[in-house]
Amino acid sequence: MKRLGYVMALVILFSVFDLSANSKMRIEGGLIFDWGNVAKKDMPLKHVFKIYNDGNDTLRIFSVKPSCGCTTAPLDREKIEPGGFAVLDVTFNLNNKGKVSKTIRISTNDPDNRLTTIVLKANVLVPLSAFPTYLGFGKAKVGKDAIAKVVLTNSTDRDITIKNVEYDLKEIIINLKDDQIVPAHSDFTIEAVLRPVKEGRIKGNLKFQTTHEDVPFMRISMWGTVSP
Repeated sequence: MKRLGYVMALVILFSVFDLSANSKMRIEGGLIFDWGNVAKKDMPLKHVFKIYNDGNDTLRIFSVKPSCGCTTAPLDREKIEPGGFAVLDVTFNLNNKGKVSKTIRISTNDPDNRLTTIVLKANVLVPLSAFPTYLGFGKAKVGKDAIAKVVLTNSTDRDITIKNVEYDLKEIIINLKDDQIVPAHSDFTIEAVLRPVKEGRIKGNLKFQTTHEDVPFMRISMWGTVSP
């Protein structure tokens, strides 16, 4: 009986030990990574995450799912022994502009973190942008001037020069000329005056080149309707 009791005690002891054996995931640097301000020339963005196992049992990574096709995140191993780590090699390739946020969802056997989400952030700066993106004259009248405006914004640390300005509407007068400089961190307002001589719909484009390598060419549409 004593021997049986001893064996049962060992069985209970090992059972308790097994129940306390858990994996525990930790991502070095936290769950949010922000590249801050970036430009088109910086693409693709890259970052390496280290995924550690701080538990006393093998950490198993079942899946790694980026939220969009702009992100790849290959993992160098799917099983991480206690005290070890795996490398998640992230590549972030963006065509967006402005503030961007994407995620990577990681599924594991960590009892406290079955599903973990990494958040990736960046602010994609456009060297030269136009707002609005068109010159809209709305409903104009024959013989009466109509004015439309677009603001060009230079978000870089250097001046940008406009070259080879062209537009295909004869009824338009535009203040944007060749060699116009948009100073660093400044705006220039394009003002277009429509002097319609006949009724109907108008449609055309304002086109120009710039001295910034990331924005070699810009096109701004022009439209409106002229009534008698």
